[in-house]
Amino acid sequence: ETGIPLNKLDMLGFSIGYELGITSALNILELGNIPLLKSERTDEHPIIIAGGVGATNPAVFSNFFDAVFIGEAEGGMFELINELAQMKKNGATKTQILSKFASHPSVWTETCGHSVAKRAIYEKFGQEETIYSYMPLPNVKPVQDHGVVEIMRGCPNGCRFCHAGIYYRPQRAKSKEQIFNDVDKLVND
Repeated sequence: ETGIPLNKLDMLGFSIGYELGITSALNILELGNIPLLKSERTDEHPIIIAGGVGATNPAVFSNFFDAVFIGEAEGGMFELINELAQMKKNGATKTQILSKFASHPSVWTETCGHSVAKRAIYEKFGQEETIYSYMPLPNVKPVQDHGVVEIMRGCPNGCRFCHAGIYYRPQRAKSKEQIFNDVDKLVND
């Protein structure tokens, strides 16, 4: 959207929704002229991070991603990214930024210093006012010209085959009034 080539970014993040999503992430890296293997990247390349349900076993992705955030981004990732951005503005090196990233309890890297990354949970889901986003701007009407309201996280069914239903526990739901307000805002504003 900004026109910046991917290989000129400071950091590039992927949300891996399922295990085979890694192939798309690798394709994006290749098309962005970023070496696939982190061992082949230099300080001139962006930090490559991942998260999402499909990245909950980060060891298998360790050759490609510099770090993996485990859990819900609202559970601490945004604050961490803001800290890292400030470090970059203050002249921190890529190594210093990666070290700070790795020190977070919900981040897994090969050298993070903790053997298990604690899953970040957004405890305030449904309790805080919704932050509305009007991006991306729709350019394909049937696909993008709509609003989406997240009504709950976690699932009461507990199906054994569903990773997301377990991953997003504990179950949290918005009130009926909040859902109606969110829909009204998306439709009428």
